[in-house]
Amino acid sequence: MFLLRMIAVLLLAGSATAFAQRPDGPPPGGGGRPPDIATMLNLDAARAAKVRAIQESTHQKMQALREDTDKQLATVLTAEEMAKLKASRPGPPPR
Repeated sequence: MFLLRMIAVLLLAGSATAFAQRPDGPPPGGGGRPPDIATMLNLDAARAAKVRAIQESTHQKMQALREDTDKQLATVLTAEEMAKLKASRPGPPPR
């Protein structure tokens, strides 16, 4: 009976791990790069270039927005609070 319980526990633990990981990449929120849309959708070179240009433009806008937000927050928060906030953000630290 003990052996059957141990097998059941091991099987359940293995299935939980399988559900936690996506087969096509890192788990969500893992800080990995987003999927390449052009490759994923098998786009031709012209449309792939347009998609990548849109993504780069959006990335630059988001980066500028983050910097503006940080400047505004720095007028309210202490240096220690800003450091703690930046350290709590997912992914690598901003460049």
